[in-house]
Amino acid sequence: MLGADQLSKLVSEGGDRIVVIAGGGITDENAVAVVESTGVGEVHGTFRKRIETGMKYLHPRVSFSSSSDSSLGIVVEGDTNNDDDVVNSDDWMRYVTDGDMIERIKRQLEENMR
Repeated sequence: MLGADQLSKLVSEGGDRIVVIAGGGITDENAVAVVESTGVGEVHGTFRKRIETGMKYLHPRVSFSSSSDSSLGIVVEGDTNNDDDVVNSDDWMRYVTDGDMIERIKRQLEENMR
């Protein structure tokens, strides 16, 4: 809700001449409150969730996150001889758009903005 006052002012000053879009931290838990408190007609967000990558191996010099320790060599998913923190690190996860969250937000906005 940081910036809500500024967004309200922009919506008011812009009138029908511009579209003000709220973004940054919009979720299914706060979208309605943001729209109601600011008067924006649109919201923007990544609306994503984490899922497993399906990768089976990690090369020692390739990392997809800042949390893995590349000095440990090739790591095989589920290998009990390796540190669990590496096997379960963010390297085994990726982000994808969460269609269910988008549908929840759309439904909530439609229900509350009638």
